Amino acid sequence: MQNLLTIMKIHDITVNELATKLDVATSQIYRWNKKGISQHNPHFKQLKEILPEVKPKEKTLTKNGKEDSRYKAGRKKKKLILTETNIKESEKKEFKSKVFPKIYINKGPQ
Repeated sequence: MQNLLTIMKIHDITVNELATKLDVATSQIYRWNKKGISQHNPHFKQLKEILPEVKPKEKTLTKNGKEDSRYKAGRKKKKLILTETNIKESEKKEFKSKVFPKIYINKGPQ
């Protein structure tokens, strides 16, 4: 099995180029080289398009022999839908601090 850096040399791609294409840190490329990349990683599909020889790391199994599904454990992100009412409400409200009140300076006659 070839590691990621040797496949990159074959395709004449540097670590920095691959990191910018995938929008990850260069340290992440070295980590994938050392430990492998899971097929469930969000960057795997794009990496496979750039470097077709890349193979995912082996699936981890539980004691029962089933696939480990801890990669699904993240919290789902809520989609924020902006409407005109959301924007208008935020423009109307002005922050009023009780600790630091607004100070008006009376300059007197000039």
